[in-house]
Amino acid sequence: MDDRAPFITSQEVMIALVAFLAGIAVVALDHFAGDPGREIGEYLALVGIVAAITTVAFGMLVLPALRRLSTGRSAKWLALSTGIFGLLTIVVFWSGAPVVLGFGAAVIGWKGRSAREGAYKIALVLGVLAFVGGWIVTALNLTGLNLF
Repeated sequence: MDDRAPFITSQEVMIALVAFLAGIAVVALDHFAGDPGREIGEYLALVGIVAAITTVAFGMLVLPALRRLSTGRSAKWLALSTGIFGLLTIVVFWSGAPVVLGFGAAVIGWKGRSAREGAYKIALVLGVLAFVGGWIVTALNLTGLNLF
């Protein structure tokens, strides 16, 4: 199967949808919990940013990696790249990027964990750290401890 196949399976859609929903949930927490009177329009713009991040991340990193794994080919560099990008985006936690990328890296790492390459286990750890880190930094931001 071509890594860039024009169709998407229902499992891939569900994985991307869960990542998107987690991303908009962390954005909603950051946007509304600190100041309930904030404008819905600002939030909708942020939802658009999360949608764009999810589309790019899954289209360029996660789905090609999952397709490579499903055909027995290595996707370790895609897995590690996704996890590293997830951790690096913690500085822009308000965008939902660490949660989306972290979820994607964790899924790739989980799917590739049976391979003899340790890169998938590292990607799984990086993904979990980015996902949880995005939530933690958001929560700390709400307490007034602004890390970024």
